[in-house]
Amino acid sequence: MAGFDGKVTHPERSTSVNVQAGCGPCRRSDPGAWTRYRRPHDPSRPDSASSTRCPETPKAQSEWAPSPTAPGLDMGSIRDMPDASPHRFQAGRTGLIVRIPEAEPAVSAWRERFDPSARAGVPAHVTVVFPFLDGSRVQGHVHRALAEVLGGHHAFDVRFARCERFPGVLYLAPEPDAPLRRLTEAVAERWPEAPPYGGAFTEVLPHLTVADGQDDTVLTEVETALHTELPFTARVSSVDLMVHDGVKWQLQATFDLPASPRPARE
Repeated sequence: MAGFDGKVTHPERSTSVNVQAGCGPCRRSDPGAWTRYRRPHDPSRPDSASSTRCPETPKAQSEWAPSPTAPGLDMGSIRDMPDASPHRFQAGRTGLIVRIPEAEPAVSAWRERFDPSARAGVPAHVTVVFPFLDGSRVQGHVHRALAEVLGGHHAFDVRFARCERFPGVLYLAPEPDAPLRRLTEAVAERWPEAPPYGGAFTEVLPHLTVADGQDDTVLTEVETALHTELPFTARVSSVDLMVHDGVKWQLQATFDLPASPRPARE
C-alpha cells in the first residue's frame, strides 16, 4: 500500500490541514468530499498551517518499502533511495494486512517491477494497520487479543473493478471498502498507541497498491494493461500479521474471520 512522504510526528507537533478529494491516501470517491490529514509543522514556513499540498507530493512511497536506519516511524521515500536494498528495512517492524491472492494473476508481474514491497516479501494486499506494535511486544497475549478483536468481524467479499491513483501510485480500489475500514478501526481502537500510519491521517483509504513511486507514463502503462484483468472478486476471510526480520517481511500469524451467518429460512 502506498505510504506517505516524510516523518510521522506526534499530534501536538502536527498541523491539521484540509485536502480536497483526489489528493493522496485520504482520497474519497465523492468528488465533493473533503477530508483531513496531519503533517509535521514546519516553523520555517509561515504558510505551513494553511498549505494544501498533498502529503505524498512530490514523493510517493510504500509503507512496506525500505526505510533509512533512523528509528521510530520515519518512513523513507523509495524515490530518495534508487539503490534501496533489503538491509535498509527495519527489523522488528510489524503490520496487519488482508492478503488478496485473487489479485496475484493480474498484479504480480507489475508489482515485482514497480512495487518495492513485493520484492520485500509482501503479497498483494490491502493494509489494515501499519505500523503495528514493535515485534518485541507481539507475544501470545497480543495474538489472543487480535484473535478476539478480529473474530468480531465476519468474512466478506470485495470486488476490484477500477484503478485509482495517488501521486506516483497506482492502486486497485476495493468495493465495498466499509468492511476493510471497520477492521482498521477495530484494531486502532484496541491499540490506540498504534494508529494507522502513526496517526498521520485521520482517515485511511483502503487500497491495493500495484505500482509505487513511478511517473505517470509508467502508471498509465500499467493501468491500461490491468483493464483487461478487471473486474475480479476476492474473499476476505483472514488478517495476516507480518513482521520484518531484517531481510524480508515474514508471515507471523493468521487470524481467521468467522463465516458470515446464513440467512434464516422462512
